[in-house]
Amino acid sequence: MRRISLIVVALAFAAPATAFGVSDKTLSPQSAATANKQVANLTAQVRALQKQVKTLQAQTKALQKELKSAENETAWNYAGDACQTALVTDALQSTWLVIDQISAATQPGKTYFNAQTPVNDKQACRALKLVRAQPTPGVPPNTALFDPFITWLFGS
Repeated sequence: MRRISLIVVALAFAAPATAFGVSDKTLSPQSAATANKQVANLTAQVRALQKQVKTLQAQTKALQKELKSAENETAWNYAGDACQTALVTDALQSTWLVIDQISAATQPGKTYFNAQTPVNDKQACRALKLVRAQPTPGVPPNTALFDPFITWLFGS
């Protein structure tokens, strides 16, 4: 890589000189010294740029890793939101089921909410390894169904 850089720099200086009919043999010692100094300066710049590229590549790799981590965290967050929504809906539907049972017992044939359809959580709770408790006749609603979710959020 270093040799290629030096060859490119040398050609860059040689091409303009030959275009004007000047060859290496006709350069004065002062011109040769100036050219050598320019080559040395360019070589130093190339080295500095190579170092910067290496640093930027390392930074890019670290940022890509951070981005992947953030994407994973976001996906888990969406799953948690969907599961939480389903759990709240299950609790509400359990309450409505009890209200309908009481109204049917006290006012024959009367219901307020009728049969409920479970919310589709798109397998979010399963992805979090949480089990949803569907509303069941005769089982009063309780908050125990939120305990596994809270454990998932904060750990044991």
